[in-house]
Amino acid sequence: MNVTAKRFLCAPLLLLICLILTCSSATAQRSPYKYVYSVDYPVGQKEAYLEWVRSIAGNLQAVEEVTRIISYDNYYGSSPQRIIEFEFESMEAAARYFELPKVNSVLDEVVNRGVHGTMDMYRLRGDYTKGSEDNTAHYPIKYVFSVDYPLHQKEAYLEWIGTIADYLQVSEHVERIASYDNYFGASPHRRVEFEFETMADAESYFSDPTIVDILADIVNHGIDGGLEVLTLRSDYVKK
Repeated sequence: MNVTAKRFLCAPLLLLICLILTCSSATAQRSPYKYVYSVDYPVGQKEAYLEWVRSIAGNLQAVEEVTRIISYDNYYGSSPQRIIEFEFESMEAAARYFELPKVNSVLDEVVNRGVHGTMDMYRLRGDYTKGSEDNTAHYPIKYVFSVDYPLHQKEAYLEWIGTIADYLQVSEHVERIASYDNYFGASPHRRVEFEFETMADAESYFSDPTIVDILADIVNHGIDGGLEVLTLRSDYVKK
C-alpha cells in the first residue's frame, strides 16, 4: 500500500493513536479490540427478542470489518441476561463497522427490543497465553471477572498478576484465559475471561485450593470486583 493510500484510509492523528494502542498486542492471535454489549430480555419476551435477532444476524455478521460475533446467556438468568461480543482487528475497522447503515439501523432498534442495554469497549492484554494459539475455538462456559485498579496502583496490580498467572493457566480444566483493559479507562477497568468445556470443569477449576486462595486475595489488590457466568449461544456463525 502506498503512502497516499494510507493517508486516505487513516488520518495521521488517528494512525498515531492506533499505533500506540496496538503495539502491546501486535503478537496476540485473538482480535485485539472487543466491544461487549449487554442487555436484558423484556419480561416474558425472550423468544420474541431472539426471533428479532435471527432476522438481523445476517446484517451484523456479513461484513468484513468485524472479525467475530459471539453471544451468551447468563447461566443463572441474572442481569445482564444476554452478552454479545464484537471483535475487531483495529479501531478503524470498528468505527467503519458501526457506521454501516445496516448495522446502525440495528443499534437504533435495540431500544425497542431489549432493556438495560450497555456497551463497553476493551483492548486485549498479554497477561495470559492459555488458549491464545487457537483463535477459532469457543467454549460453552465462560466466567468473566471484572475489577477496578486501585488509584495509582495499576502497575502494582499487574505485578501481582505476574506472580499468579502461571498457576492460573496450568490446570487442564480451563481451556482459555484472556484479559482486557477498558479502552476508555472506565469502570470496570479490567475484564478477565476463563473458558471451559463444561460447568463441571469450571467447578473443578475454581475448587482448587490455591485458586480459591488467589480469588480470596483479589480484595487486597483490586476493587469493585464482579463475576458473570455465561453460557454460549448459537445466534451467530461468525466465530
